[in-house]
Order: sequence, then C-alpha cells, then structure tokens
Amino acid sequence: IKTISRNSDWRNEIKLFSHDIEYLDNSVKANDILAQNIMDRVMQNNPLQHSFSELKPQLDSVLKYYLRTLELFPDNPKALNNVANLYINFYNQPDKALDFLQKAYRLKPQSFEVNFNLGMSYEMMKQDTLAIRFYVKALNINKQYPKLWQSIINYYFKVNKNDSAKFYAEQMLQYDSLTDIPYVSIGYYHLTQHDTATAISYWEKGFALNPTSYQRALTLGQYFQYKKDTAKARYYFEKANILKLYQSR
Repeated sequence: IKTISRNSDWRNEIKLFSHDIEYLDNSVKANDILAQNIMDRVMQNNPLQHSFSELKPQLDSVLKYYLRTLELFPDNPKALNNVANLYINFYNQPDKALDFLQKAYRLKPQSFEVNFNLGMSYEMMKQDTLAIRFYVKALNINKQYPKLWQSIINYYFKVNKNDSAKFYAEQMLQYDSLTDIPYVSIGYYHLTQHDTATAISYWEKGFALNPTSYQRALTLGQYFQYKKDTAKARYYFEKANILKLYQSR
C-alpha cells in the first residue's frame, strides 16, 4: 500500500525528495540532492530573465537544504562552496560567502572553485590585493575558464600594471582561441601605448570571433571612416546598426 501511495511522487526527483525529506532529514545525501535539483530548475529557467524576488523562494529552499547538509556534515567543502555560490551570485552578500569559503579553503586549498569564489568575494568587497592572490592561484589550477582570465587582466589594467595585463592576455591566447578577451585586452594595451593602428588590428580579430559588441563595431567603423577606408567603415557601421536594432528589441 505504501508503495502504491508513493507512485505519484515519482514524477520527478524534487517531488520525491520533498515528500521524503521529513523522513530523510538526517540524510546528507537527501538534502544535497534536493538542493541540487531545485538549483538545476532555477538555472534551466534562465535566472537572468527573472528578478531576485521571483527567484528568492526557490533560492531560500536551496540554501535551507545545503545548510542542513552542513549541520549534518560540517566538513563538506562542496556544500560550503555551493552555499558561497548562492551568496555571491544571487544574494550579493560576499561577506557571508567568505565565512563558508574560508572553511572550504582550509579543507580543500587546491580547489579551483573555492579559490575562484574567494577571488570573486574579495573583488566584490573591493579588497583587490586579496582578490588577485586567489585569482592567480585559481588560474594555476585551471587555465580553461575565460571569466577568470578576464578578471586577472582587468585587475592589472585597473592598478596601472599594463605590462602584466598584456602578459596574461598573451598567455590566454595559448589556452583560449575561441573568445575575444585576449585580443580586446591586447588591443587596449596598445591603445595605452598610443599605438592605435595595432590596437585596431587586435580589435578586428576580436570582433571576428565575437561580433556582438555594438560599441566595438561602432569604434571600428569610426576609425576606418577617419582613415578613409570606405569599405571597412561601411562594413562595421552596418554591423553596428544591426546590433543596435537587435539590442533595442
């Protein structure tokens, strides 16, 4: 009879574990699975298209179950990092994230995710010296994450260490041939050196890889108009107009 009465709950894992959590409240795995399933549902529905107030009930549930997991198993670096992720990316509370990340770091100091999130938290709190320390450590663990390269390059431009920014942008080219980040960054470096022609050549390469920046298309169009290169000016102005129309929808 019990099996029959539970059949309707097997429609999806969220219903199953929500139904069973009162019986499995002391199970680390059950709380972790339920938290992850709810989080997966949030991500599948494109959270960027929803306000925080719309997402908050589900996020609060995810947080509740991860915190319960940590009550049962405090030395769980994955759960500690997952809680920190919520505080960084949704609640905008990097100070709270740090409480969990510092413990996760003590447990797993070579974790890419933990080091990257420590860098993000410190950057959000405008503690740039600590941020770059953890960003660089994360990069030494995993060089395949474009957002991390971008954060490091931006830091060095911000503190006027342009040669260091260029160094990391050139290093990035060895690991990432798909994004425009290194080309745009090297172009910006040459602009700081008053070498506009070289900057433009890199920005053209970047735009070829990622032709979605209205401002970059407009800048390139204006440059070639100034240089009286009518064909290139027309090409980039047309791209800029298309992007402007698309973005205004």
